[in-house]
Amino acid sequence: MRRLRAEMIKLFAGFGWTQERIARIADMSQPAVSKQVAKYAVDDPAPPMALALDQYDGPWLEGRLWGLAEAVAETLDGALCARYVDALARGRKRFTPRGVDELRRLLEEDLRLRRAELPGG
Repeated sequence: MRRLRAEMIKLFAGFGWTQERIARIADMSQPAVSKQVAKYAVDDPAPPMALALDQYDGPWLEGRLWGLAEAVAETLDGALCARYVDALARGRKRFTPRGVDELRRLLEEDLRLRRAELPGG
């Protein structure tokens, strides 16, 4: 588990994620993430990891869904998924099959109704 977390931190830090966001996703404290980031900053940067959308790993897909919903909630004022994302970030909601489906439906609705307000890419 430690190796997986260290790998996640290295990957997300390479993508430019904030230490606070990485700490929330990895369920770690921000100082612990900071220590890991400093540890890997000395190493040569690894080449970017190839990402495939056809990955069938449930937690990976849930993380991608959460990340996308978080980005939409930050971009759109009054996004439907914003309250759910906030509840996930604060630990008031957990990823259950029902919760994942609810977040997916809210995100789809935001994308369908307000696609023009989102930046390209």
